[in-house]
Amino acid sequence: MKRAGQTVMLDFLIITVASVMYAFGVSAFINLSGVIAGGVTGISTLLSRGTNLPFGVFYGIINVPLIILSFIKLRPLSSFKTLWSVAVVTLCSDFVPFPSYKIDTILATVFGGVLLGVSTGLVYGREGTTGGFDILSKLVNRRRPDVSVGTVAVCLNAALVITAMTIESHGFDFSASAVEVGLYSLIYFFVNGRCTDLVLYGGRAGKMLLIFSERYYEISNAIVELERGVTLLDATGAYSGRHSKAVMCVVQKNRYAKVKNTVLNIDPTAFIVVSDASEVAGKGFTLPKSRIKSTNVIGESDVGTQ
Repeated sequence: MKRAGQTVMLDFLIITVASVMYAFGVSAFINLSGVIAGGVTGISTLLSRGTNLPFGVFYGIINVPLIILSFIKLRPLSSFKTLWSVAVVTLCSDFVPFPSYKIDTILATVFGGVLLGVSTGLVYGREGTTGGFDILSKLVNRRRPDVSVGTVAVCLNAALVITAMTIESHGFDFSASAVEVGLYSLIYFFVNGRCTDLVLYGGRAGKMLLIFSERYYEISNAIVELERGVTLLDATGAYSGRHSKAVMCVVQKNRYAKVKNTVLNIDPTAFIVVSDASEVAGKGFTLPKSRIKSTNVIGESDVGTQ
């Protein structure tokens, strides 16, 4: 219980630091670059530029109904972490005198993408989100597991950029400046996405964990409670000759941090081998839930069951 409390405190500390970094990236680079950041950040930036009201006002207001929806549909602790992140970003954006750099648009776009991407990855790694489209993406993914969170986010952000370009050119006959807004935004999305991936899971599609612990039964049950499948493998120590079980689990990249932390909370001395899974296909990953029960895949196991 004490260890779990310490983990939660560490989660909120890292989320706080990451959220301050996020607010700094928006204030110091994104607001001056003309680029359209993704999600609620992008919408808030557009509204702030058009009304001259503080960015944080719009960021906080737009996120309120989304956070309420998160508390209704998603896990309470994850929702509290999202609420805390949104609150920190909102307050820091409007009340902390961050420096503003009038630099080349490309540099502002790249460095803004790096800061926001790294901070987003840190928040994701502690099982929170920065609010906005992340919440909507998770809800869509829960209802349609065959549609990834990233796919939903790309579609929503593409619609946002097209809207911004339309506003910039006062119609769908896009001007040169409107095209520049779109191109800078594409650069931002690429840099932001890559940095988030590198911080969170190295940019790979999945992770395979091979866990050696005397408490394998507790660990396997805990992972199953996280709605991930496991396979127990027979293992024999070459030196001791002792027979035991190894826990093998394949997880989607956005579940890796949760599973790893769960294992270490149960057994801090657990020996964990983690490898990149460049492509994970089959039950629980690329098949919709509606097809899982009716599909019999050769070689199918519990490893990827969602």
